[in-house]
Parts: sequence; structure tokens; C-alpha cells
Amino acid sequence: MITVRDLTVRFEAKTVFDHASFDLPEEGVVMLYGVSGKGKTTLLRVLAGLLRPDSGTVSGLSGRTVSFAFQEPRLLDWRTAEDNIALVSSREKAISLLETLGLSEERNALAKTLSGGQKQRVSLARAFAYSDNVVLLDEPFTGLDEENRFKAAALIRSAKLAIVVSHDEDDAALLDATKKIML
Repeated sequence: MITVRDLTVRFEAKTVFDHASFDLPEEGVVMLYGVSGKGKTTLLRVLAGLLRPDSGTVSGLSGRTVSFAFQEPRLLDWRTAEDNIALVSSREKAISLLETLGLSEERNALAKTLSGGQKQRVSLARAFAYSDNVVLLDEPFTGLDEENRFKAAALIRSAKLAIVVSHDEDDAALLDATKKIML
């Protein structure tokens, strides 16, 4: 069990979390949804260790490899799609993930030449290449058409634990979410 206890996060005068406590399962898909500004991305950053809370604790992640796909793909534009993924894993794994996400033909394309949806899928593939133990995904379906949403959803469901941020509660059904948390 991943346990968040008494979490408080403030940004200057704005309090995003005020002594929040909840539990997350060790496996499955957890969906964090709600309107903008409620702390979904902030929670992912705390879970990833990228943001230190003002107070509170997170336990249950030590010893687990955590990967993160941000809202923006954050690719190296001067590298190919395959190279962007191979930075964190093997070329074989990069090629396999690109194929899974329907990007075989784009594998040698420079990231700067890819469409927004293609960049999003490369970013998702890179997160899974690094680790599918705990995968934190911030709006992973941005820019994806229906066919590619289904491919991405199948990959997300394959993670040991995926914590997914979305504004769309319907994504929980697509991902067969084991737990939904409205923030």
C-alpha cells in the first residue's frame, strides 16, 4: 500500500493540499481526476520526489523504480524517437515500445518533426522503457486520436502500478481503473 498522510503543499498564498491523507493500491491503475488547479500534477510530483511537501509523508514507494511522463513530452528535439527512448533503456525495448504504440515508421524521425500526438506516445514509451513498476502519467491521452488512445491505454494497463491524471472521468473506464480519486 502507498500511504499519503497529512500532506500539505503550499505555493506562496495558495494551499493545494491541506493535511490530506489517503491510500493508493500497490498494483493496478489509479485515476486522479478533477478540474484544473486541484493538485493532480502536484501530487504526481510529490510521489515522484520532484516536489517536497510542506508537511506530511508518503510511504510505500521505497525500493520501487518510478517513471514519469509529463503533460508536455519533454523530448530531445535533435534526437530520433528511438534515441529518446533508448536514453533510458535498450534499443530493443525502444523499438518494441514504438511498435506497440504504432510508431514503427517514425522510429528514425527526429523528435522535432513529429506531431503532438506522436511526441506524446514517444514520451509514454520512454516512461515505460525506464520502468513499468510505478508509472506516473500526467494527461497521457493529450493529442491522441481514438485508435492511439486504445493503444496507449493497453500499454498503461500493463504497468504494475499506473497513477494517471486526467480531466476526463471517462478515461477511468478506458483504463479499467482499480481506484478513482477526485481531487
